[in-house]
Formats: sequence, structure tokens, C-alpha cells
Amino acid sequence: MRGETVPPRLASRRSRPCLPVGANENVLSRDSRQAAALPLISALPATPKRFGQGGFTLIELIAVIIILGILAAVVAPRFGSLTEQARDAAAQTAAAEGYARLKGASQLYYVDTSIQSTQLSDLAAARYLSLEAGNSLTMGAYKVAFSQGEPSGDVTIQVYSSDGGTLLHTMTQAWP
Repeated sequence: MRGETVPPRLASRRSRPCLPVGANENVLSRDSRQAAALPLISALPATPKRFGQGGFTLIELIAVIIILGILAAVVAPRFGSLTEQARDAAAQTAAAEGYARLKGASQLYYVDTSIQSTQLSDLAAARYLSLEAGNSLTMGAYKVAFSQGEPSGDVTIQVYSSDGGTLLHTMTQAWP
């Protein structure tokens, strides 16, 4: 590199400080030249992003949406069946509660009268079992209806929705 001469065009670029437009190098001191160069540096635009730098591509977004759709298609039916199972379990529980109330009323009737009741009407007449019209009880969101078979004495307990329209569960138990 010794002995080589730098073309005047390059030499002038390297040796000149960065000055604002219209400033004269001879008039500015060293500190003012540095201060004058600062606005030029901050005014430079940020480096532009290269293609493919940052963000997601359309293919990646579509792949994620497809994967989420598949997961939703697999999981949604399982939750649907869980709600049906919960409704069935609640209806079975209401039927068991109705039978427990019937047995409890029958036992109270026996303790008070020393007579084993064999008819639902006996329990209802003595107010041990408060039955509504149609031999039914309202328990929360359910209506529990009792019916007694004549030859065997078995009791059939049917659980309906609270409006009484939809039969949800049927249970037959030996009684008394």
C-alpha cells in the first residue's frame, strides 16, 4: 500500500467530515462539526427489511389453521357426548332421589302408624309424601312421576324435564 496514490475522488471522500447542506468546513470548529453531523445520522432511514425477514408466511398460517381445525373436529364431539352423559347422570340421580323420598316416607308412615303402606295413595293422603297432580314431585329442574303396578306392587319412577314434556329416565323398583 505504500507508494500507492489514492485517486483524488476517493481521498476527498475519506478526509471530509459529514456536514449539513450549505455548511462550510473552514468556518466550523471540530465540536460544532460533530454536533452538526448528529442530525444527519439520526435522519438516516433504518435499514430496510429483507424479504422473508420477520413475520409468518402464508403457508405457515394456513398450516396452523388446518391443524387447529383438525383438533377442533376431534375434540368437539367428545364434549358433546359429555354433556349428554351429564344429563343422563343427573336424570338417574333425580330418579334415585325420588325413590329415596318414597322409601323415607314409607318408613315414617310405618313408624307413626305401625302399618306397612303398600299404596302411594296412603302416603300422599297422610301427607308423608307431598305429591302433586299426577303423582309427581318437582325436584329442581326435573319432575319425578310415580306409578304403581297393581299385581306386583313395583313402583315405576319416571323423570321428566321441568316442563313435563321430555322423558329423561325410567326406573322400576320393588316396593314396599
